[in-house]
Amino acid sequence: MKAFDFRKHNKTSKAKIKVKKQLKKFIANDFTMKEILSNIDVKSDGTIGWICNLDILIKHFKYIASFPSSMLDKKYKGPAMFIGGQVSDFIPRSSLTSRTRATTFTLKTPSPSSNLPSRFLRPTTESIVLLESHGMDILLVSKQSLLKCMCQFTRITRRSAVDLAHKVHGPPVTDANTPIIVLHGVLGSKKNWQSMSKMLSSATKKTVVTADARNHGESPHDDSHSYQDLASDVSLLMSKLTISKAHVIGHSMGGRTAMVLALTESAKVASMVVVDISPISTVGLLNDFFPRLLELMKTIDFTGLDLGKGRTLAKAKIMASGLIQHEALMHFIIMNIGKRRDDTIGWMCNVDVLRSHFDMIAKFPDMSGQTYDGPVMFIGGDQSNYI
Repeated sequence: MKAFDFRKHNKTSKAKIKVKKQLKKFIANDFTMKEILSNIDVKSDGTIGWICNLDILIKHFKYIASFPSSMLDKKYKGPAMFIGGQVSDFIPRSSLTSRTRATTFTLKTPSPSSNLPSRFLRPTTESIVLLESHGMDILLVSKQSLLKCMCQFTRITRRSAVDLAHKVHGPPVTDANTPIIVLHGVLGSKKNWQSMSKMLSSATKKTVVTADARNHGESPHDDSHSYQDLASDVSLLMSKLTISKAHVIGHSMGGRTAMVLALTESAKVASMVVVDISPISTVGLLNDFFPRLLELMKTIDFTGLDLGKGRTLAKAKIMASGLIQHEALMHFIIMNIGKRRDDTIGWMCNVDVLRSHFDMIAKFPDMSGQTYDGPVMFIGGDQSNYI
């Protein structure tokens, strides 16, 4: 752009035609070309040329291309909507949801057309107007208008929290009586904590909420299973139950979920009890036993079996593998077999996703720069592999 000489041109239209011919070697997209050419106009000195400051932009491009590191420990907890093409080079989809607490929309689209920005005008303006009356729920409201305005896109994927299946024990939820939320571990479910939750509620006179994590129990299955996802699910559950702050108890995977929730939304966590896990990745059963077990679980065929026969078959295969010898642990695993949403018998947990994401489950995510200053208790046995 700097190399182009405008001195022979006295009309912007002719200058744009000349520049377009040269830029075609580098720019194939019509929308991008139109954006670039819009910078050619009559300057303040009456000459035709680039109205943007090319020298400064080139000099400072390293700052434009990177987000300032000084902002990494800053937080914004208001509503946010990220809109972008699924093939965009500027939105790192693998890390976007881990860096934001908002619902994120990822759009798959062909090459942008010349009128593409106007397609986003309606959902964007609606989101601002509706925010006044809907608060953070605007992220759900605006989804409908966004879908209507994106008719030219081939696919839209919503990356956000899921509604967790849960059970409430004890008195009704009130702000004056801070509830307790219990989060189970990998391959567990809210049923594992049912008796304990009743005792907790009786002893503390508080509401106790147990929930199935995504891809477990009666909760929805989802293709993503990061700790940021799991924490967002708990945050959504709290909002739906009008719980502004809770004491959170988490075991294993649930413990790390609690820690991520405390680090990302500390105002929602009154205190935390983390059972048999830490934020430090350790070598133990979690890293070796469960991947092997999940691979074995994938091979069990429940076709045509009722619940009793399905559990008998699974128990026999797992026992034969030598992976599990203790009856209590076997019962824990077999509890994952039940009637699924399609009325078939099988694993209630999402075995495929848990296996493919197990490296993510076995490691605590990078939460550098984030802190939680509330009360925390870590509980673990002397011989635990995870503390």
